[in-house]
Amino acid sequence: MEKNKIRQTQKEKEKNKFSRKDLKKSSPIESSLSKEDLLDYDENEDEEIYTEDENDDQSQKDTSLNLDILNLELPKYPPKIKTVLLILKGEKFRVIHYGFKGYGNDKETSYFKHNSFENFSKAASVIESYANGFYDFENPRREDFYERFKSEMLLKVNENSTDIKNKTNRHFLSYYMRFWDGVDVKISALTFNGKPNVKTLAMTLFRIGIGKSQKLKDDFIKLDSKSLNGDCLRKTNSVLEILNEILRSSEEKTFTEDTFFENLNKNDEFKNILKHLGGKNGQD
Repeated sequence: MEKNKIRQTQKEKEKNKFSRKDLKKSSPIESSLSKEDLLDYDENEDEEIYTEDENDDQSQKDTSLNLDILNLELPKYPPKIKTVLLILKGEKFRVIHYGFKGYGNDKETSYFKHNSFENFSKAASVIESYANGFYDFENPRREDFYERFKSEMLLKVNENSTDIKNKTNRHFLSYYMRFWDGVDVKISALTFNGKPNVKTLAMTLFRIGIGKSQKLKDDFIKLDSKSLNGDCLRKTNSVLEILNEILRSSEEKTFTEDTFFENLNKNDEFKNILKHLGGKNGQD
């Protein structure tokens, strides 16, 4: 009898091993970059995988992909319970929302459940556009996604009250996104910690804008090198026209046409792209 109790206790410890570690709370960026919340998959670690309910009408109904066309690198292992987004890297980036039901050990599931699909689907769409806003001559890293978004860019804007908005942000941003290198990072690591850096935000909108439109992406890099004034863009009609189209494509109202131009010109990432203007599709 005593041996049976010991065996049962060991099973319970193994079952709860993941949930205790994954629910540790701390500040957004610090927790996302800590050993507890920035996780490499251990193939020897037993995981309790949460199964999606086929009858959940909040779940994503069609996650089929034309993988042959996208040439995506599929994940070797299934996601952890709290990993709700997966970014795949191929000829193009693709961000998938898994659409889990119940979210394991969350205490206030019923409060947020009806918005889960909309929030994670919006986050997946925006992050995917941002990722596809990198040019072939760039080499995007996982760190290039940290502190690049305002929370309302990723989640549905709740106008009811500041308290509900903050509560919603804390809930949904505490989940994880798995990067192409197999590392799980809290979604909160992708949002600004405090007031947004306007130069960084302008660059985020630039990438989202061209990431949504291959034509805009191609048209910008094909701007003539005469559009440059040193390491900055000249304020010409052709330059302003394409930047305004990119800003509209990003669907963000933070900047005017002038402030968007000014803050991009101050961004080092943007200046690196400018070095490739006039080359053949940015390759020369």
